[in-house]
Amino acid sequence: MSNFDLIWETFEFHSFEGSKLEEKHYANMLKIQSFKEKGFGSEKNLPSLKRKMLKDITILNNCYSKQLDSINELINIHDSKTFPKGMEISKETLYSLKNLIVSLLEETKIYYSDVEDFLS
Repeated sequence: MSNFDLIWETFEFHSFEGSKLEEKHYANMLKIQSFKEKGFGSEKNLPSLKRKMLKDITILNNCYSKQLDSINELINIHDSKTFPKGMEISKETLYSLKNLIVSLLEETKIYYSDVEDFLS
């Protein structure tokens, strides 16, 4: 397996895992919205819920970091002119993807802080 193939498969793996984690994240966001609208049903479950949500955000953030690492490696391969023939991804596309992932990382960090504050 070539270095490119390994990096590409790593990126695909973390993208797939990220989509599953994003579903959990979305469900957690709905819980927060429900709490804002209806209040907390039982405060005794709050510490456990807070830990779970913060853990989920941390795992999602780690997944985004791994995607970003893979994209950076793909950009380096593109720069070194060893990108496989037939694999047509422009450098601009790679940078757009990188910027998207950086934005997602920043948003999850903000959300982590917001959840921490809201559930304290």
